[in-house]
Amino acid sequence: MSSASFSQEHHDPRQRAVQLMPTCQLCAEPFIPKRISVLNQLGQIQLLHAQCTRCRTGMVLLLLNHEYGIGSVGLVTDLTERDVLHFSTNQPVSVDDVLEIAELLQSPSFLDSIFATEPPIPLPRPFSRNP
Repeated sequence: MSSASFSQEHHDPRQRAVQLMPTCQLCAEPFIPKRISVLNQLGQIQLLHAQCTRCRTGMVLLLLNHEYGIGSVGLVTDLTERDVLHFSTNQPVSVDDVLEIAELLQSPSFLDSIFATEPPIPLPRPFSRNP
């Protein structure tokens, strides 16, 4: 192996993700580095998403490179790559947002709207990536 390819593999966040999380947490299927997506990068922090090829469980991984080594936080999830991107770019929930929802939940019209006879608004089809 040349020093250039070693250097590229050593700095590739997908390779580090497989070193830190080699298998699916639910079914133990090995993760494949090229099937792990780097969703965002800010300085020394990377946000990655992997989906198990066997059970389709998602894994979100946050990698942080710092002077003491690599830190990571992993989360088993049902979110797709598209979902993670959507939620990671939204604004944080504010106190006003929480109060508005609390008021909505306490209103009688909220329950009426849930049990209305009209069909619900169709949800968009989930994004899926073909292997």
